Formats: sequence, C-alpha cells, structure tokens
Amino acid sequence: MTEDRGVPGPVRVLALASVALLLGSSLRVLYRIVDVSGDPSQLVLTVGVTLVAATAVARYVGPRLAVVLGLVLLGGGLSWHLQQLPNDPTLGYLLADTAAYMTGKSVLEILNADLWALGFAPAPVFVAWYAAVRRRYDIAVASGGAALGFLVLSGDAGTVTALLGVVGAAAALGLGDLDRTGGDLFAAERVAVVLALMVVVALSVSLVPGGAAQTFDPSFDYPGSESSTDEPTARNLETSLVSNSNSVQLQGAISLSSKKRFTVRASEQTYWRVGAYDRYTGDGWLRTGETRAYGGRLRSPAGETHTITQEYTLEGPLRAVPAAWKPTTISGDVSNRTRVTSLGGFRPTSQLTAGTNYTVRSEVLDADARTLRQTGTNYSARIEDRYLQVPSSTPDRVGTLTANVTADAETPYDKAAQVERYLETQKNYSLDVARPEGDVADAFLYEMDAGYCTYFASTMVVMLRTQGVPARVAVGYTPGEKVDEDEYLVRGLQSHMWVEVYFPEQGWVRFDPTPAGPRRTAENAAVQSTTTVSGNDTPIPGQIAANNATTPTPRETEPNATTAGSDVQRTPRMATPYSDDEAFDPSKGAGLALGLVVLVGAVTGVRRLGVVGRVRRAVGLRYQRRRSPDADAERAYERLETLLARRARPRRGGESPRAYLRA
Repeated sequence: MTEDRGVPGPVRVLALASVALLLGSSLRVLYRIVDVSGDPSQLVLTVGVTLVAATAVARYVGPRLAVVLGLVLLGGGLSWHLQQLPNDPTLGYLLADTAAYMTGKSVLEILNADLWALGFAPAPVFVAWYAAVRRRYDIAVASGGAALGFLVLSGDAGTVTALLGVVGAAAALGLGDLDRTGGDLFAAERVAVVLALMVVVALSVSLVPGGAAQTFDPSFDYPGSESSTDEPTARNLETSLVSNSNSVQLQGAISLSSKKRFTVRASEQTYWRVGAYDRYTGDGWLRTGETRAYGGRLRSPAGETHTITQEYTLEGPLRAVPAAWKPTTISGDVSNRTRVTSLGGFRPTSQLTAGTNYTVRSEVLDADARTLRQTGTNYSARIEDRYLQVPSSTPDRVGTLTANVTADAETPYDKAAQVERYLETQKNYSLDVARPEGDVADAFLYEMDAGYCTYFASTMVVMLRTQGVPARVAVGYTPGEKVDEDEYLVRGLQSHMWVEVYFPEQGWVRFDPTPAGPRRTAENAAVQSTTTVSGNDTPIPGQIAANNATTPTPRETEPNATTAGSDVQRTPRMATPYSDDEAFDPSKGAGLALGLVVLVGAVTGVRRLGVVGRVRRAVGLRYQRRRSPDADAERAYERLETLLARRARPRRGGESPRAYLRA
C-alpha cells in the first residue's frame, strides 16, 4: 500500500510522528547551528518547503527515483556551500575535513556554517518524509538516521538529542510494521514498553564516565588526552588554554596553577598570545576555518609597527606556541612542525616538550588612540561576516545596554574604550562563580556580579559586535615575572583571555576589560600557596611583571596595548566541541520528551502486565472495608476462598464448599 485512503488510523499517525521525531532530533541541531551563525528562519522555511514537496512527490515518484533525488539535493546543497567559501578546497582537503568532522570536529567550525546547514538539511528531510508517506519506514529511518549519525559523530548532537532520535527510529520501525500489517493500538503498546526500556537503559549507561575522545586531524599528532601539563584538568582551565584547541567552553569556578610554563627573553614585555576565537555560540567560542602550512613568513599588520624578537625556552610540555602579536617568523626547534591557524597564530603539529627552544619575530602596531580614532568603519565583507556574528537568540537587551553605554562614542575606538571601562568598573573579579544558564554575555551583564577573564572578554566582544564593531577573543599569557633584564618567567596562573578589536588600515588591537588589581591578588596568593605549602617550586626571583607593565589599552598617547597591565586569569576550557546538550535534564526540551516516553511506556507496561488488578486483589485480600453484616460475611467468604486457592488449589466447577474443604 503506497498511499493513504481516508482518515489515517492512530497507528499510522504514531508512525508518522515517530519519523518526525527522528527528523526533529537532527533539525534541532541544525537549527542551533544556523541560530549561532545566521538566520534560523531560513532553515524553517527550507524545511517547510521540503516537507510539502516530499508529500506531493510521494504520489507520483517511486522509491528509487526519490532516493536519487535526495542524493542530488545533498550534492547540490553541499556544492552550493563550497562555492561560498573564500578559497576553492581541493579533493584531499575535503576528504580530510570529512574525516575530522566524523571524529568529533564540530560543524560550527566550518566557515559559513549556516549555509552548510541550509544545504545539508533538505536531502534527509525529503527522503525520510517521502518514505514515511509511502509507508517505506525502513528508508525513512535510514535517511534520518544517517543525518543524525553524522551530527553525533561531529559532536554537535549531544546524548539526549541522539537518544531522542534513536527512540524515533525504533518507534518508526515498530509502528511502521504494525501500520503496514494492519496492527492496532493494543499491539502498539508493546512498542511503547520497549522504547521506555531503551531510554532507561541508555540514560543509565550515559551516567557512566568515559575517557576523553580526540578529534582526528591529519595535520596534528597529540598523544593522550587534551591535557598538556602534568596537572589534573579539573577546575584548572590553564590546561585547556595551552592545548590550543579549536573550541573554548566557558566554565564555572576554577583554580590557578603556579607551575612554570616557559621563560622568554624579549626587548619589551607584552602578552604572549596563543590563539584567538571568532565564533560565539552563546556558551563558548570556536575557531572557524582550517590551518595551513607555515611558509616562512606571515603578513605584518597594515599599520606602522616595530619589531619584537622573543626567545622562548619551555619549562614543561605545551601544545601551543606563545608569541607576541603579530608573529611573522618562527625559527628553532618547532619551525618545521608549526602550522598557521585561520586567525594568524601558530599551532604546533605535536606536543612540545620541556627544554624546547624557539625564536619568534613579531611586528607590533605603533598606532595610538588618535590614529585609531581616525580609522573609520570601512570594513570588508569578510571582516563583517566573521567578526560581527552573534547568535540570533542573543537577547536584545545586550545591544540596548551597549547602545546606552556607548551613547556618546563617536568612533569604534571610543566604543571599545567605553565598553572596556564599563565592565572594569561595574563588575567584580572572582574565580569562584557558578556557570550561568543561557547566553553567557547576557547572564554576565544582568545576572552576575562577578566573574573572571573569560566572562569579561566574552561579554565585551558580544557587546561590541551588537554595535557593529568587529572584535574577537584571544587567549595566551600575560607578561609573567621579571627574573632578569629582558627575561620573564611565565607560569600557568598567567594564562588569560582578552579582547582584540579590528581597525581598518591598522589591524587587531588588544583591549582588556578584566579588573587588574584583584587578578594580581589572586595570582600572588596562588604563587605563595605553592611555594609555602608544597615547596616544589622556587621562590619568585623578581616582581610580577604585571605590576610594572606599561602597556595599557591605547589611550591618548600609548600605542597598541592593553588595559592595566597584565593579569592572572584563566581562559575557559577548550575541551569538547560545541554540542547541543551535555546532560539529561527532564525539565527541558528533549529531556521532557524522553521523560514522556518513559512515562507512557511505564503506564502501558503496568496495564499490560495487569499490575493494577494484582495490587487491588492483594490489598483486598488483606483489608476489608466494613459495610453491612451480610455483605461483610460474603466478602470474608470470598477472601477465604481466594487464600485457599493460593495455598492449595482453586475450587473445581460443581465442587461444593464442604467437599472442597474436605479435599
């Protein structure tokens, strides 16, 4: 049977709903991707048109041709996305990239991720819904399951979303079989019980902790887990900073590490930058784009610069190559195993070990505040597309507040300086904070009194982007402790996150909205705690360079630098790529749907097993409500007969009570 006649029965409706649930699990992830990087209403329109087309085509086209049409849609959609990329990718690049996405690399790291989602969505939706209308539930599950499977492998679909899709797939197959064979709701109850058991078992297994997975990338060879230091990663986010991962997940309370990381000799102190992130997800950051081979020299900033030469010696293992911004050349032990990120930083192809030496030449901007005020707003389309992005779900009040804060600012520089000053003065510094729900920038502005560097920097970038000022977050280390002339010792507790703002014809300029004084206090306390209690680290031979730093954010006379020196801050965890849900929560979204499945299955199972009747009989056997003497006597007789039947045997038909008792 290939089409419905008349009103569909309840089993048919449930089977179609199951296919919709399977598709919805994938679309839930795709919606989030488009929400982060584009306009989700476009996805809603695309899916709606596809569903209508699939329903119409199901009346006239056979399954084989429909699958071919689906493949054409998939190929056409992804080809359309590739045409939007700034560079034409090679076949080798596409194959390597696909392997990376199937081993944990988030789709959100794709440039124009919203266009990728819009190109990807129609094919599985068309084939799955077409097949469901034709009662080919096997094809529907194969199509919807393939889409969900890819998103699970990329890490974008979390555990609850994946489980919701599996429930939809199993229900579609079970109910679909009943629909094709004319089964009724009574037979469908068995499917409900099985689904409930699936959910309970799967959620139980998901509570068991597992090891950290690692994304496959043929350009990098990092052994072991994400941690690149000799310390546990729990609540010490410096370990995630030095891994130089492609993602940063904002955390709650953290601790500081006073372990030595490297020493650097340089003609001037500055921030030793590790990397930057451009795509804000609402609860973290991603670096989009791909790395490329280091070709011998990187481009200098557009404005006037001066050169800083830095000589680094690692004191412990690192998965990053710290360097003053903007690095142009690198030499030494790591030059032949260094790649360049899409945002212009260095990244090693393998973990660097203690004792590694390398030299970096950086060109540092000389632009002062007056120069930056004169740069204007002539941004290229590439800069605007990449560095003005905020999720569509970002509350409007973030932009409203920022507009009020920058009401009298006439230039992008003035807006950046005023937002920086606002956060410095209106928010307190604390390492002991609870991770907020929802959008981090909105929560920090309206719900939190204090935070650490990741909250300050992330919020400032989002605020500036709402006002049309291109900005991004950067991570690395502050200057460290001055131990000799032009030599600095950098510890884990100097890891930090700050803001970089783009100025046309100049380049990226550092701003730092995190309050300096409280950070120094936390840094000194962590160092003193280590040297006093553990005794496994040497005393500080020089004063913390941050206290003597002369690199404030460009004011009236100071060239390219940052607010109030340097500091003691942690960058958030660069652990797993973004996923749409991290844990089962029965009070929201997919968790509520799974809870409903368990409830329906439990009620159905109880009814089919006759548990209610058994409980009623057991209670009635032990307790008897008093009514009238005659009724009470009859009920007592019935209870006695039931008890004897359990202890001995039931009374046979035609057997008198007297004969039954004698037997």
